Amino acid sequence: MTMERTAWLFTKGEESVRLEIRDMPEGVQLVIEGPGEASSHFDFPPGTAVDSFRRDYENKLLADGYRLQVVAERRVDVKQDPTADRRRRSR
Repeated sequence: MTMERTAWLFTKGEESVRLEIRDMPEGVQLVIEGPGEASSHFDFPPGTAVDSFRRDYENKLLADGYRLQVVAERRVDVKQDPTADRRRRSR
């Protein structure tokens, strides 16, 4: 298992902006909530540059005076080689 970053919370004073990446059947979605009641989402097909878009948006937030407060992660199964023998050898 590995950890995959899926949500980020940025704050500036009383304002906050939350970014979240959601897996969708047709790719991934970047959801941006805040500041205030503002909310938007961006859909990305598989194999596109959602991470690059997210980093650019984060840099804009940082340049506007926001600070990264929390990063949420989730566990992701890494597919193992089906031919690999996972049994331990006896000594």
